[in-house]
Amino acid sequence: MKKIVEQVDISEILYSTESFNVVYTKMKGFGPVSSREMVVVVTFKKEGNKAYVGNRSCNYPYKGDPDSIRAEAIVAGMILEKVTEGQTKLISISNVDIKGSVPNFIRNWLAEKRAESLVTIE
Repeated sequence: MKKIVEQVDISEILYSTESFNVVYTKMKGFGPVSSREMVVVVTFKKEGNKAYVGNRSCNYPYKGDPDSIRAEAIVAGMILEKVTEGQTKLISISNVDIKGSVPNFIRNWLAEKRAESLVTIE
């Protein structure tokens, strides 16, 4: 996760099975915005030349950082499809409430960083 999104400070798997993981992620604060954290359940499935990854917040009992704001991943996911050798089609959706008061210029900057992270996956 740290390799994809530079704002990620901590990302750790709290619980794992064959079909899903529960993951804690803390993003660094910047400027007037304090750090954010999420606990999400991440599901994954592979069918043929496609891989599906989905996540959403969950109530897994983890205290986290008392100085961070707990954001909520309402729904997020990716579909990766192998098109040819060395070429993959990526579809990504994300609906995250970062909670708290965040100025619009920072929200716009975060949206830009999200787009950059998709290029990094490429």
